[in-house]
Amino acid sequence: MKKIDNLTKWFLQQKPLKIFLLILLGFPFIIWLFSISYQINKTTNKRNQLENIILGILTLYPLIFFSIFFMNIINITEVNTFEYYEQIRPYTMIAAYCLLILTIFAARNYSKYEKLIGIKSYETIVVFFMLYFYIVGVWVLQPKLNEYFNEKNRERRTTANNA
Repeated sequence: MKKIDNLTKWFLQQKPLKIFLLILLGFPFIIWLFSISYQINKTTNKRNQLENIILGILTLYPLIFFSIFFMNIINITEVNTFEYYEQIRPYTMIAAYCLLILTIFAARNYSKYEKLIGIKSYETIVVFFMLYFYIVGVWVLQPKLNEYFNEKNRERRTTANNA
């Protein structure tokens, strides 16, 4: 659990350019969406185990599926992917559906967090489209995420120093 916490914090503390370049690889985009929801849930003390399990499944399924799919495309497993396209279509749709739901979770949690801290900037649907078109989302949302989580770290340090 500590490793997941460190990974998600790392993603949310990076500069927008670094996140943008990482997201071009594909897999970090899925982890970035997971990081947004996970850290916001943790920050707001909304420790819902069921939601964390759902987020984990929504994150792991596409990562595993796309890893296997890409290995087959580059013929690491010596199987021609296009021969069994009809059989893998449902699994591809499930992976796409998982990504859609993960994006919805991240947008919903981000909007709720901004309302919780008293900032009224974007509606959930606007945040969803910013995340969906990640080029916009990275440049607009990542600096705000950096600011939010850096403030939380400063508050924790001052509280620990005062105690």
